[in-house]
Amino acid sequence: MSKRPFQPSRESVRGDELEYYDRVIARQNTYGYGREKGTEAGPHFGYLLQAPYVADALCELGAYYRGRGATEGSFSHAHREWADHVIGKEISLAIFWSHMLDGVASGLRIEAIKALWEGRDWDLNREELMLATYIRQVLTSTVTPQSYDAVEALLGVRGVVEYTGWIAHLQLTARLMAANANSVGQRPDYRAMIEDRLKALLDGTAQLPDGPRFTKAQ
Repeated sequence: MSKRPFQPSRESVRGDELEYYDRVIARQNTYGYGREKGTEAGPHFGYLLQAPYVADALCELGAYYRGRGATEGSFSHAHREWADHVIGKEISLAIFWSHMLDGVASGLRIEAIKALWEGRDWDLNREELMLATYIRQVLTSTVTPQSYDAVEALLGVRGVVEYTGWIAHLQLTARLMAANANSVGQRPDYRAMIEDRLKALLDGTAQLPDGPRFTKAQ
C-alpha cells in the first residue's frame, strides 16, 4: 500500500487553485493549534487540500458554523461542541477525542462528556439529552416532529436549521476522515486516548484552550 500524501506543498498546487489553498491554511492558522509549517492544515484539511476547492468550500462552511455561537438567534459554542461529542461517540471516536478539551473550554460539563462516553443517557440533563436525541435522529434520518419542535423552541426557527446543517456537516466530516484514515491504515487506540483525556479532565491536569476556537462570524 502506498503512503498517501498529507498536506501538499504550495509549489505543487495549480495556479488557479492557490487562492483556495492559501485561504484554508490561513483559516486553520487562526484557530491557534500551533502546528508546524507544512502541516498547518491538520490531518483532515491537509488530506482535502489535494483538491483545494473542496477543502476551501468545506473549511469556509465549517468556519460559518463555528461562528454561530458569537451571533444572535442560533446555537451556542457549547451546543456546537455537544454535537461533536454525540456524533463522535456514534460514528467517529477521533472527533470525540479531539474535541474533549475544546468542549469543556466552550462550556460542556465534564460529567456530561463522561456520561455520554459511558452510555449513561440518564445522567444527562434535560437539554443535553434532548439535543443528543435530535442529533442521533438526524444521523439516522428518523427526526420526529416532537424532537424538531423541542430544538426549535430552544434555538429558534433559524437556529434549528443551522444546527441541523452543522450536524450534517459533521457527519460528512466524519466520513471523509474515516476514508482517509482507513486508506493508510491509521487506526490509533482512541478508546484508550479518550479514557486518558477523561482522567486528565476529571483530575484537573488537562490543559484547556482559553475558550472556543472560532473566527469572526460572517
